[in-house]
Amino acid sequence: MTDLQPMQLLVELVAGFAAGVFAGITGAGGGILLVPIMVWLGFPALAATATSNVAISLSAASGTWTNTRKFALPWRRVVVLAIPAVLMAPLGVMLARRLPEAALLLMFAGFNVVAIGLLEVRLHGTGGAGVDVGGDAGGAIVAVRPAPVVATGAGGGLLAGLFGVGGGLIMVPLQTLALSTPVRLASRISLAVVLFASMSAVASHVVTGGDVRWSAGFVIAIGGLVGAPIGARLLHGLTDRQSTRIIQTTMVLVACSFLWRALG
Repeated sequence: MTDLQPMQLLVELVAGFAAGVFAGITGAGGGILLVPIMVWLGFPALAATATSNVAISLSAASGTWTNTRKFALPWRRVVVLAIPAVLMAPLGVMLARRLPEAALLLMFAGFNVVAIGLLEVRLHGTGGAGVDVGGDAGGAIVAVRPAPVVATGAGGGLLAGLFGVGGGLIMVPLQTLALSTPVRLASRISLAVVLFASMSAVASHVVTGGDVRWSAGFVIAIGGLVGAPIGARLLHGLTDRQSTRIIQTTMVLVACSFLWRALG
């Protein structure tokens, strides 16, 4: 064991905790933090995305358990979103394995920029008043046509496999814009869908011989298991504007760091 290993373990634990809190607040899975941190620690981009999904699966399970116990989680909507997410995650893995590392980093940065814009549209779509339109319980679910529901779940699954981010940063704004779901409820639904999408992505990486760093994934997951329930509780006290600004600030920093690494 080298002198660097204890410090790396500490960084991984702290990263997992921060990602867990972030996942609980945003429904985003936490990969938006984990992937850049693992790349910074020296992981290849593909290994970072594969390992991120291991940690995300466990932290999402922890946050979803908290949400199920404390809030009304509409499992019918979760399942309808999760089925296409699970089916599309392997396609994302296949694409990630075929892309050069620099291209994967640039696409990850581009994904952040697009998601920042979607989140801003979502914020103005709720009037920007800092409140959730339509309530915060499972009864606030609005009946919609199947096509946008399937598309939302499929997009989340594709991103889970491609970038290791869980896909929640796309599923939350799409749920509010296309499915008329209140923001905090959309975050809780998204986190549950992320659980299934990430598990599918992990299975795909394993089946295709992907570079999954299991030890790092489980160390990060320990931090996530502690952080996710805390984030899920904090979400209830945040306004829409506050949670959106937290996500957007994080994504700006991540996009800049990945652009610098890909082009440097």
